[in-house]
Amino acid sequence: MRRILVVLAIVAAVSVLPADAAKKTYSHENYFEHYEGTKTCLTCHEDEAVSFFHSQHYQWTGETPAIVNTDGEKLGKRNTINDFCTNPMPAWIGITKNSRGELLSQGCSKCHAGMGKMPSTELSREQLENIDCLICHASGYNRNLYENEDGSLEWKPILWKNQVGMDSVSKRITMPKRTSCLRCHAGSGGGPNYKRGDIEYELADTDRTFDVHMGTDGGDMACTDCHAGSNHRMQGRGVDLMGSDHTGAPLRCGSGESSSSYGGGEATVTMLNQTWSVSGNCERSSDDLTFVAAGDPMLTIGINTQSNSKPVGNFSSAREDFGVPIGTARTPEPTVERNGSSFTVTGTFMVLDESSIDGAITVDCDL
Repeated sequence: MRRILVVLAIVAAVSVLPADAAKKTYSHENYFEHYEGTKTCLTCHEDEAVSFFHSQHYQWTGETPAIVNTDGEKLGKRNTINDFCTNPMPAWIGITKNSRGELLSQGCSKCHAGMGKMPSTELSREQLENIDCLICHASGYNRNLYENEDGSLEWKPILWKNQVGMDSVSKRITMPKRTSCLRCHAGSGGGPNYKRGDIEYELADTDRTFDVHMGTDGGDMACTDCHAGSNHRMQGRGVDLMGSDHTGAPLRCGSGESSSSYGGGEATVTMLNQTWSVSGNCERSSDDLTFVAAGDPMLTIGINTQSNSKPVGNFSSAREDFGVPIGTARTPEPTVERNGSSFTVTGTFMVLDESSIDGAITVDCDL
């Protein structure tokens, strides 16, 4: 009798769910019926695939304006040696196990946005269909290495034999999320923090005490909020990387963020001992203020305060923070005045040598 009552209770609970609770809608559910590999994406997005083919994420090489004696040659992981992974080409794809049969490695292509073929400099249909669009753009997508009947190896979705599941996942198309980027970048070099000491799987879902930018109660930013460029060309690069997707001005803190989401203001500094003032508005009067000065020489400050007319702090050279004093400039006790959501920050540069300051001070409202 007790078993019957439990079953009836479960049935009753399920019956009160909304009629549309089981039906989820996905961004691309009306664009195709069945996912048949990258060729499905190419039906509408061949131009985007071509731009990605030429990007450093696919080619693993890029322009090298900051490297001497390259004579215009594109360099990158594919044709140089680095001290983390040496060169990925000899270990591009394969299944390596130890004596106990435990999987050790599946090759460097595990973190290449392709299906397993080596990237070629020659554009072809085969190369376009080798691009794995879903690894960056599909929420919930995962893949593994499988052996084909001819003995070749290929990266395939883990649902490749489940058409219904594959159709569902392939229609969940979004811009790249933190989890998409961390899939490769957090474990580069062999594991968390091996190669990138400031990139950790924890960033996928964390709070502002761990990372003020990506914390869900902080900026809740995606990697692409700062690093997204155009035509699949990403801004910024690791100091160990030869090539660059963007060869213009270097990416600086704040230059990739949309200040309009927080409010803020900016002032230009162009001369010695100049008094500067930044005024702006925050979305809320309770928002903290974060100050950033960028230019040549690059100066930074990160001070939070909600008090009126209170000393905010001193500018210091970013390089000086790492123990290499360069004697450029400081600004003593800049002050902040607040009136509701508006603010005004005032200070003066005191240059310690003959160099000049050429840059901008930005004040952002930090949620």
